[in-house]
Parts: sequence; C-alpha cells; structure tokens
Amino acid sequence: METVQLVPAGTVTLGDLTVAYYDSGTEAPDTDPIVLVHGSAGSTAEHFGFLFPLLGARRRVISVDLCVPVDRDLSVELLQQQVEAVIDEVLPSRPVTVVGYSLGAVVAAAVAAARPATVRQLVLVAGWLRTDNEQVLFNSVLWELLGSRSPKLAVHLFGNFLSGEFLAAQPMELLEEMMQMGRFDETVVRQFELNERVDISDRVEAITAQTLVIGCRHDRMAPVRQSLQLFGAIENARFTEVDSGHAIFIERPAEALRLIEHFTARPDQYPAGSVIPAHRP
Repeated sequence: METVQLVPAGTVTLGDLTVAYYDSGTEAPDTDPIVLVHGSAGSTAEHFGFLFPLLGARRRVISVDLCVPVDRDLSVELLQQQVEAVIDEVLPSRPVTVVGYSLGAVVAAAVAAARPATVRQLVLVAGWLRTDNEQVLFNSVLWELLGSRSPKLAVHLFGNFLSGEFLAAQPMELLEEMMQMGRFDETVVRQFELNERVDISDRVEAITAQTLVIGCRHDRMAPVRQSLQLFGAIENARFTEVDSGHAIFIERPAEALRLIEHFTARPDQYPAGSVIPAHRP
C-alpha cells in the first residue's frame, strides 16, 4: 500500500500555525463546496486519498490538513479555528458542507455549531460526542505501549482500527505492510491526548445543518453507540450504519463515497430523525 500523493493548493496562517489545504478547483452549479476534515494520526492523503479526487471530480472540495503544535495542549477549539480559517480564506461568504471523520467529525460538529449560517450540510463519520470509559481504557493500553516503545503498538492500533472481518480476510503480508506505515510522533501523541478529553455535548444543540451521522458497526475506537448519541443530540440529523471497523475509508470506501454523494445531492430524501436502512451488498 502506498499513500496517495497530493499537492497542497495553499496555506492559511493562524497565529504561529501554518495550515495547509487542498482544493479540487472543480465548481459545480447550485452545489455547495465540501470541506473535508481528517481524523487522528491522519491527513488528507492518508484518510481521504480515495474520497478527495472522486468527490472533487463533480464539485469543489477543500480538504484541510490540521496543524498540530507540540509546544502546547491541543484542543477542539484550536482545530475548529483552523477549519474556519481555511473556509474564510478560500470560500468567504459561501455556504458549505462539512464532512468530518473520527476526531475530524468532532471538529466538524464544533464548526457547524459555531457557524450555523455557513455550514448548511454536515456529515459526521465515526465521530463521538463525549469520550467514555471504553475509550479511556483503550488509550490506557496505548500509553503503556507508547511509553515502553513497544513493537506491539502498531498491532494494538491497527488491530482495533480495522474490523475483525477485514483482518481475517487479508494476507498477513498486507497487514504487516499497513502497520509499518503507522507514524507515532509527538503530533500523534497530542491528538490521542485530545481524544481522551473530547466533550462537545454542550455545543451540538446549536447545530442547524442538515446532518448525516454515519456509524461503523464494528468500530472499537469510536463505538457505534457514540454515533447514535450524536444522532440523538443533533435535531436535524439522520443516521445510517456501515458494516466496517473505524477504518471505513479502508474497508468500505466506495460505500462511504456513495452515502456522502447521495446525502449531499438529496438531503431532503429522509426527514430529520430517520434511520436510513444500511446497504446490504
């Protein structure tokens, strides 16, 4: 497996931070641009290498590479400000659709809550409302492996990132290659520290955007009950479930693309409060 090579379209400065972004440049009439926000330990290339070019073939797509400083604590607010700065720079005064994945879904929800006039549609993929005990316990093992520089760190992460069904179906050589691609530098540590402190429960009631919440049935990092909590907390939300682990863009990329394209093209097909039937191939 190789990481998709993408070239940033530009950068935005926010204080002492430089935030890179990607721009498909493809404008579509009567269609809001999409803003993508990646998750922990990821980037546009790592999490949206499949999604970005395919979505961008039909409409304008902006993807933000979040900047993670290592000289201070990370916060949802700091990441939210980065996304807002890119929107203000690249798409001023335009309504947008924001699609967030994992920690990026938390950030996307925060942006939508703060900018109801800007975010017209919202897609939250494998996100969560408030970190719970299961996630804290998962991270306690992570910190132990990080502290000891254990070679089993990648096994722990990828073994929980991917569903059991996916792991069982792959050749071990491919899984070993994927684990070798993992990076565990200080920026990743900062993001996992933030994952333990997430709580946006006091903000989501301010979200007015037409929202699709996508949960992953076998997710052990952001269990599907977390997506259901987001669905219940956001008034204008719909929910659907995909048969994958947390790594939906590895396990079910075409299905994720279909859900996002279908919802953003026909957001009124299902009323708020709907549970959209899961796709059964």
